[in-house]
Amino acid sequence: MKSRTKKRWQVIVNGGSMRPFLRHGQRLMVEKVEPGGLRTGDIVVFRRQDGDKPRIHRVRRIMLTANGEKLLIRGDNLGRFDGIVGLERVEGMAVERVRSGRAIIITRLELGLGLLLAPLIFRVRELAIFILALLVRFMYPFSKLEIARYADAGGRVCRVYSWHGRPVCRYYSSGRAWVH
Repeated sequence: MKSRTKKRWQVIVNGGSMRPFLRHGQRLMVEKVEPGGLRTGDIVVFRRQDGDKPRIHRVRRIMLTANGEKLLIRGDNLGRFDGIVGLERVEGMAVERVRSGRAIIITRLELGLGLLLAPLIFRVRELAIFILALLVRFMYPFSKLEIARYADAGGRVCRVYSWHGRPVCRYYSSGRAWVH
């Protein structure tokens, strides 16, 4: 990351938490953002704590608190939120993607579509993993797919599907339906 004294700098996406909108290794142009200049759907560069590595995720909600504005932030490809982040932790907002040496401006339409489609894409992927786990279980009854069922501290029943000892997906019961 470049010096934060500049108004505009370039960052490289590291990881897959913002797929499919941003890919690992892709370059972004980031600009400093004024307080009150962020909107839901914007992609921001922030740090959770001092000294922490910078993260690039999407603003899901802007909340007004007694201490000022706070942001609820989440990566498009993550199943969990990063938590609530204060504006003092935000270093800048992504304004352009660089592809094949060309800078492509990130439009409000792209940001809005990403905000709407990202949860849907995540759910479809989770459903595909669940169906694959069931198919493998029935096709290979002696394979290394394990299904564990237990109650968590809140009393909810949970099913955990694991492949060779690594958890693949978790589903919680909510009445009759199993939800993730």
